[in-house]
Amino acid sequence: MRARSCMMFGRLVVAGIFSGICGWQLFGGEAPLDGEAYYRVRREARQLYREHNYAAAIPLYEQLTSSFAHDGQNWLELAACQTAEKQYQAAIASYEQAMRYGASEPDINSRRIAGLYAELQKKEQAYEWLDRAMTSGMAERILLRRDDQFARMRDEDRFRTLAAEPLDARTSRGERWRRDLDFLVAEAERLHPGQHSELGRGAGANELAAAVERLKPRIADLTDAQMLIELHRVLALLGDGHSRTSLFHRQIRLTRLPLTLYRFADCVCVVNTAPEHERWIGARVVKIADTPIDQAVDSVTPIISRDNEMGIRVWAPIYLTVPAVLERCGIAGETGRVALTLQRDGSSQETAVLEAVALRPSNDSGRSALQRDNDNPLWLRDTETNYWLEHLPDDHAIFVQFNGVGEARGESIEEFSRRLQQTYTDADVRRLIVDVRHNGGGNTFLYQPLLRTLIHFERDKPGRRLFLLTSRHTFSACQNFCTDVDRLTDAVFAGEPTGSNPNFIGESTMVVLPHTELQVSISTRVWQFSYPMDRRVWIAPDVPVALTSADYFAGRDPVLEAVRRVIAAE
Repeated sequence: MRARSCMMFGRLVVAGIFSGICGWQLFGGEAPLDGEAYYRVRREARQLYREHNYAAAIPLYEQLTSSFAHDGQNWLELAACQTAEKQYQAAIASYEQAMRYGASEPDINSRRIAGLYAELQKKEQAYEWLDRAMTSGMAERILLRRDDQFARMRDEDRFRTLAAEPLDARTSRGERWRRDLDFLVAEAERLHPGQHSELGRGAGANELAAAVERLKPRIADLTDAQMLIELHRVLALLGDGHSRTSLFHRQIRLTRLPLTLYRFADCVCVVNTAPEHERWIGARVVKIADTPIDQAVDSVTPIISRDNEMGIRVWAPIYLTVPAVLERCGIAGETGRVALTLQRDGSSQETAVLEAVALRPSNDSGRSALQRDNDNPLWLRDTETNYWLEHLPDDHAIFVQFNGVGEARGESIEEFSRRLQQTYTDADVRRLIVDVRHNGGGNTFLYQPLLRTLIHFERDKPGRRLFLLTSRHTFSACQNFCTDVDRLTDAVFAGEPTGSNPNFIGESTMVVLPHTELQVSISTRVWQFSYPMDRRVWIAPDVPVALTSADYFAGRDPVLEAVRRVIAAE
């Protein structure tokens, strides 16, 4: 009898543990959904959620969370539905459950809960959760000012501090800059993962603060334009390519020389100009003012935010066309007229004196004169479209140019990927050449259909080969794409090294300096798409090919030509 009682008790304990794990009730309550029913209800709930039919979705989500409490996404979507239906107290509880199971990011959920408490006019709880959001890494604090949920709190000093608003608008210019520099250091320490991650390759918090303290006594002697360049220098200390600021701000108007430079393997060259200076297209830059070009590149390097040395190749030619940069880096004087020593086709050197023009956000800093022509080489034929393809029958190949990780108008990445698969299925295609040399990133979560298609191409039939063409501009979300291709396929990489690291610190997160109102970006994410021990500074090409000015202006693509020779030799 004792043994039987113990056995029965043991079964009850096991049943209780199992039911607790599954979120079920042993006694009373609604019977849980079985697996098939749970799956069906979940699909129905999410369809209603996508259709914004929140009232109808709520009881379905309540069934799901009652049957199985451990899916944070269900709690998150239930909370959104409850918020839409103004069931604020219930939504708070659901968001807390979502946080418990890791759905969404803690700072985002904390801010949502703070907003709900504000709606309930429970200010102390709202402030408590806003403080939690700050501790968890809430960025873009300026958005709090525009959130109607906090309308009743906007005039309170405590809220204005959280929203990064200046409490005293009547401060001197020097004091405004000093306060904003202190704010920048505090935000970098709070938000930037490099301050707390082994991936950080930049200055630590103490070094950053020391650099700012050295700058403060010089504020009175520097113009706002010069201070903007110093801001670039401070942000570059963080050691990644996303922590940066623009050269264009409505508060500080800079100018630039009316030409585009590019750093080839053999020289820095003029690749585009305003119409009145077109005679200089193709000319090699020997000196800027009295500074030799290589020395000029070295002089601007400390203000360039970058993930690796490829970033210098991208940004130095751009910075060298901005007189405020030239003056601050000791390359040229204060005037907006800059003398360049130029040389073309082995002829004697000539001096061109150029007048700077207004720098606007629409200024194209990388466009080439070759891109005006219809018969330019394949890699320059259409750099504005996010993705396109061309069949190369002589090579039994398809050339795909992937220029931006974003949806193109009229054809999604999913649709393009299906078209690509249909094309290589219908044709006798044994090689797929994917060109990401112009791809500076976008949304990492959008490229998966194309990645799956590349994997299918390579694995579907024996003998197929995948090639990936990379360059200094291959960056950010496209670096993640390349890292996935490197990890999941046997692709042959060709061209230049990528512009970022397989594991990198990134994300363009807006931070508005309260007093000058300048917008800067501080990276807030660690992207680890490779194995944790991967410390490579880039993905190096299997077929390294450097672009020379002679190749470029002759309309040749040495990278694609090298790949075609590899294909022919196989």
